[in-house]
Amino acid sequence: MSLTTRVFVLTIAASAMVSTVAAQGSPDTSKAQISPRRLFYDCDVPPCGDAAPAQHKTTPKTPSKGKSAPKAGTTAAAPAHAPNGAQITPAVVEARPLALRYKILNLDRGNAEVSPDSTFHANDRIQLAVETNGPGYLYVINQGSSGAWTPMFPQPDIAKGNNYVDGRRVYILPSEEYDIKFDEHSGTENLFIAFSRVPVADLEEFIYSLKSQPRMQPTPAAPAKENDKQIIADARIDNATVERLRTAYSRDLIVEKVTPDTPPETPEVKKETAVYVAGPSGRTDAPLVADLHLVHR
Repeated sequence: MSLTTRVFVLTIAASAMVSTVAAQGSPDTSKAQISPRRLFYDCDVPPCGDAAPAQHKTTPKTPSKGKSAPKAGTTAAAPAHAPNGAQITPAVVEARPLALRYKILNLDRGNAEVSPDSTFHANDRIQLAVETNGPGYLYVINQGSSGAWTPMFPQPDIAKGNNYVDGRRVYILPSEEYDIKFDEHSGTENLFIAFSRVPVADLEEFIYSLKSQPRMQPTPAAPAKENDKQIIADARIDNATVERLRTAYSRDLIVEKVTPDTPPETPEVKKETAVYVAGPSGRTDAPLVADLHLVHR
């Protein structure tokens, strides 16, 4: 089904590209050498581990010889004890840098993955496939001719309006049932993607209204319940808010475009046409943001 009347139907535009604000100051070259694709796929790249359940080990109970602090950037829960008195030492969990991947799917070519730099034409139909490397909160908004932004995700008919996403799961947008159809008006359509471990307050205030109780700030460990959030009908996000988020969170992001000719990171990774966005180490609690500009002629 093609979208023709919904507010986020795209009169989609010219040569699509991803843009990020240039990093200020001297980058950490040792971290910059780790590609976004490797950060997305490879849990062996430190720091890593937040998406996997903590593993515990049981050791015999012995007199304490002093405590050692966890290394920087890690957290460790207080020791517990098994019924037999042995101490259970929780594994130290390190936060993984955020990363996401998105693809443009051309429905008229059998869902073929196409470059966001493609030029689209009238009646072309596409969907956006987004996947994150861990749990968190996803926002995808597009800019209308008035300059205001409207949500593509979350939407009431996708997960009942909840924008909490699981890591390693592909989300098809606008939805599995809907696609984006280009009309005869040429131009450029702007999309903005944000992904965060916690809800982004600025976007939440524009997109959601309170239902029956004060808003809580859920975390990926305790995602929002369906009745905690209600999409505001005809939600609009002003351009100043998007500019503020772009300025605050696009610094030091690294972007990698992949084509079928790009050598895979590992033999298990299939050839693909995709864009990876990641924050180098040290940005574990800051949202990722990405701009996507689609050209229609």
